[in-house]
Amino acid sequence: MISLNLLAGSFIVLVTILIALFADSIHLNKDRWIQILFVFLVLTLICTIVSYINHYSLFIFIGSMYMFAAFSFVILHSSRVLGNKKTLIFILIAGSFGLIFEFAGVNYGIFGEYFYNVPDLLLGIIPITVPLTWTVIIYSSYIITNLFLYGFGGEKPRYEHNLLFLVGVLVLLSAIGGLIAVNLDMIMDPVAVSPQLKQWIWVNGGPYFGIPISNFGGWFILTFFSTLIFRSYESFKSEDGKSPTNRGLYVYAPALYLILFLQPSVQAISTNNIEYVLIGAATMMPFVMVPLILFFIRKHKKVT
Repeated sequence: MISLNLLAGSFIVLVTILIALFADSIHLNKDRWIQILFVFLVLTLICTIVSYINHYSLFIFIGSMYMFAAFSFVILHSSRVLGNKKTLIFILIAGSFGLIFEFAGVNYGIFGEYFYNVPDLLLGIIPITVPLTWTVIIYSSYIITNLFLYGFGGEKPRYEHNLLFLVGVLVLLSAIGGLIAVNLDMIMDPVAVSPQLKQWIWVNGGPYFGIPISNFGGWFILTFFSTLIFRSYESFKSEDGKSPTNRGLYVYAPALYLILFLQPSVQAISTNNIEYVLIGAATMMPFVMVPLILFFIRKHKKVT
């Protein structure tokens, strides 16, 4: 039976897709809807946090929309900064890689043996929201890397007859994106596999709070190749005519990354695992603060 939260979440995603596709033809302001979706995402996060303390059904239901809200935000934000065609390609790459990675991981243990211990499993193997989650993680890593690039005065790489240089830059940017994703997992995985939650279980354990190091290698490889493929495609394509000149939209990326940090942090605190929060803050906060500092410094220089 399909759960109510799955139906509600799917409806939110569908409405967002329609807005992304038809906003221009029916004169909707995408920037305003991005703001609305971001506020809704924050609301789901707050309800998720409150539900850890107060198990009121309304808080639990709204909190269950958290990843659907994040995915919907990514759809509309990407539609605005990349255009609809590139958004579709990005989601197909990230979502497909995420599905393949998880199916291979659960069935063959390529990065360590584990299995999920949560409801709503796709084919009884992985959570239905897996492709959504991976798309959100990979997109936030991709956009934060771009924010670094713009902060240092650079531009997204494009093929201009120097293929070797292009490959080097694409590999470097994709590696940065991979590290950004891995740093998120430094807190996400320990919280999820803690004895209090056990959302997934590592069969043979490992040295990092019971997690094998190969898991983090898997996160890096997945994010690296997903973004490398997309950046390679992007480098041979002209800019979408609807791409925004206002790069302030990219500032949402560190905010999204911060939200991805806060949710497991509160879970960690509620389960008396404060050490996970300290590790997550040390690894993730530089990727929130540094690109913002670079961005605003460069913006200030342009103004003055």
